Amino acid sequence: MVAPAVDLLRNPLGAVRGLFSIAAMAASPAPAATLELSGGDWGVKGVFDKFLYEEGAIAQVPHIGDLARDSIPSGSLVRFRGMIQDMFDVEYYVGAYKDCNTWQTNKYTDSPVPQDTEQQIWDRRLLYCVPIPGENQWMKNRWHSNAVQPDATSQSLKRKREDVPATVESMDCDSPTKEQNSCLVKIYDGNDADLKLNDIAEFVGIVWKESELVSSSASDSSALAESLMEDDTSLQLPSSTVPRLHCITMRKLSAYSIPSQPGALADICSVRESLLCKLQSVLGEDRLAAEYLLLHLLSKVYSRVEPLAVGKFSLNFSGCQAGADGSASLVASAVGHAISVLLPCSQVVPLSLQDLNSCLIAPRKDYATNRFTYRLVTGGLQLASGTHLTLDETALNTGRLNETGVKNLQSLKSVMESQKVDYDFQYYQMEMPTDLPVLVVSCGKSRILPADALVPLRCSAEAARIHAEASDLSKWRIYLSSAREADHVIEPSMQKILEEDLVAARQKDRTVGSETFHRWLTMARLLSLSYGERSLTRERWEMTKELEMRCAARLRETTA
Repeated sequence: MVAPAVDLLRNPLGAVRGLFSIAAMAASPAPAATLELSGGDWGVKGVFDKFLYEEGAIAQVPHIGDLARDSIPSGSLVRFRGMIQDMFDVEYYVGAYKDCNTWQTNKYTDSPVPQDTEQQIWDRRLLYCVPIPGENQWMKNRWHSNAVQPDATSQSLKRKREDVPATVESMDCDSPTKEQNSCLVKIYDGNDADLKLNDIAEFVGIVWKESELVSSSASDSSALAESLMEDDTSLQLPSSTVPRLHCITMRKLSAYSIPSQPGALADICSVRESLLCKLQSVLGEDRLAAEYLLLHLLSKVYSRVEPLAVGKFSLNFSGCQAGADGSASLVASAVGHAISVLLPCSQVVPLSLQDLNSCLIAPRKDYATNRFTYRLVTGGLQLASGTHLTLDETALNTGRLNETGVKNLQSLKSVMESQKVDYDFQYYQMEMPTDLPVLVVSCGKSRILPADALVPLRCSAEAARIHAEASDLSKWRIYLSSAREADHVIEPSMQKILEEDLVAARQKDRTVGSETFHRWLTMARLLSLSYGERSLTRERWEMTKELEMRCAARLRETTA
């Protein structure tokens, strides 16, 4: 289908309605229902995909978060990148109507429909989306750096933040859902089939304003319209704080990936060593701890064999001192800062008694407060897969946990043990799989948060915040992202060696069990990936065993 000659950036609805008219004329005199069945969007998505992605016009589409709400004309083409925080039921609307014997479309809008017309009722899905929780400022800047910006002298451009790392925050139960930073996305034609709760996506579509919503509800008083509006979720969320984006096209993203990556790094081993040296300085010149931290930063859940989340590698640094006057531990602060400038999404969470007892960190449905929309009340653990958590247990003072505190600890244990979060829907519980790498910083071995690996710190210098040139930071970020996303295999010949070594280890020490085997295999895989290797070799397996021997010796010294 040939696209109409209109400005797709400034008049997207003109293109939509033009394509509809072409389809309507081709289908005439068939009923409007045929239009929906014969292609659904009449080629709209294909036209915009070609324009935005093949021709590179996506950089010219402004981010809705960069613009003041009163400066965005209704009907503008905008984009929003965020996390799906809640998914509502299907919304029914008048998708097409016959005006003077000519079929018109109301798709991608909330505009009023003339009364006493022949109408077709279609449906769309509603997604409540929020800015990505825990996303670090450098990542936001990278995504926005290639986007067209309004005139810097105009009041429409929000003040840009400095490129500073995230500060230490508590697990604020409501922080990710502040409505002035959110967006209600309306999805058409089943394009949400591949989306699920907590996914990250970039939506491109047409923004619709509150004045048009009010006009629509006031002018259209037909019985049909009233029945559709009665349970209309979108009407319960004021567009002055929650704009409506009628999605034309979208792309699913990953919290692990960074945009505009160049080709393969020239010297993986050199980049690895420079990053390892920097992590070593962050950890008070403790080389062994730096090796474990590097493997931890590369870890992710790549498969599930119940009850195992294969690939997870949580880490516990013991021997850390608490911060003065309730502040974050120096190690937690330094490591948290380093992770915030290396990984796209991260949070440092002080586990104080007050924080644990104050509010639930697992998401839940609140049917009492949100009686119209029944929105999901987010918690500190509703995060996109790939978000890193640093838990500062040194902030946990003596006292009694209340019911909320006990539930919060259970939620944290569930994440560390099985990488699942229990969502409370009041009438039932649902386990949601996730992928949140967790680092625990504690004085002694954590007795409440079971990590896959325990490393007592041996600092010969003070833990230091990371300082590096922008070029080095860029290389390290690309290195971590590439290695984390890479595939890895164990060849049959290597599998035989592993089996023999594991049997020998079991015969030597009967306390060595399946958990230890799983940790060694995970570490071996991560060590291979850290060198840019896609299959396990004997050399990397021996290096893994050496690391574990050194760590075990340190643990014996600590408990002696």
